[in-house]
Amino acid sequence: MVNYCCAAKHLCAMKTIQISPVVHHCMNCRLPMHGALCGALYSEMPTDIFINFDALSFEGRKRVNVQGAVMCGVCIESCRKEVTVQPLPEPVSAEQLQINMEAITIDEVITFVEDTRN
Repeated sequence: MVNYCCAAKHLCAMKTIQISPVVHHCMNCRLPMHGALCGALYSEMPTDIFINFDALSFEGRKRVNVQGAVMCGVCIESCRKEVTVQPLPEPVSAEQLQINMEAITIDEVITFVEDTRN
């Protein structure tokens, strides 16, 4: 049976290409898909995409460690985890660094570093 409906739906990269349901299936929704072109290999997910394990289906969780498992674009978008990046602390100024190194203790250094980060 030939089907034109890829699991990636509107994100499908091969919309006009016939798809055979016996070739590739999304590891999460288990629908047929063209392959990694319409999603990504789970083991090679781009570094800017973080998948929320709790958002995966039972089937998806079972296949996380399966070599060659692919996830369709729709499941990637629905399971994507929003990650907030903490900003880097402001650099320490030259004035803040002007201290007498001979008369300072390690506790004072730790306090100073902590104060400059806050």
